[in-house]
Amino acid sequence: MDSRSHTPVTAALRLCLHALLLGLLALVAVRAVGEAAPHAGAVVALVVVMAAVYGVGAVAGTRGGAPPGSGTRTAAVRPEGGAG
Repeated sequence: MDSRSHTPVTAALRLCLHALLLGLLALVAVRAVGEAAPHAGAVVALVVVMAAVYGVGAVAGTRGGAPPGSGTRTAAVRPEGGAG
């Protein structure tokens, strides 16, 4: 699905999904530091890496994402006999 064809509802749901994931990552980092976990530094580093990878994927997904032929994005299916 082309990101420009999103309705306001699907755009809001997508935004909420991103906010939920980032909120959960922040919760993990805050709890690790607040409870003085033995590997709090590693947990925070992994949270930052996860957020960065997720952010890159989210941006790539809104710009069309994967290169043609990679199989990760599907083209619109046209009905049989339809104009192409």
